[in-house]
Amino acid sequence: MSGNVKLKPCPFCGGAPRRVTIRFPKLGLEPATRMHMVECPDKFCNGHFTAGFATPEAAVAAWNRRTGEGDAHA
Repeated sequence: MSGNVKLKPCPFCGGAPRRVTIRFPKLGLEPATRMHMVECPDKFCNGHFTAGFATPEAAVAAWNRRTGEGDAHA
């Protein structure tokens, strides 16, 4: 679970990131949805946040990914 995974510092400023969950209300027949992100709380930071993900685990994995750390896309 993502709550047990330590977030790496912001790759741009070294700040301590935080997890964010945004809840979108139910619209018509669609169920309410949630979007999970990780963000750097420094609003002047260039690497401000990740894109929205369906699960907190995916958001944490995206935030913690770094070029050259075993990434197949590096």
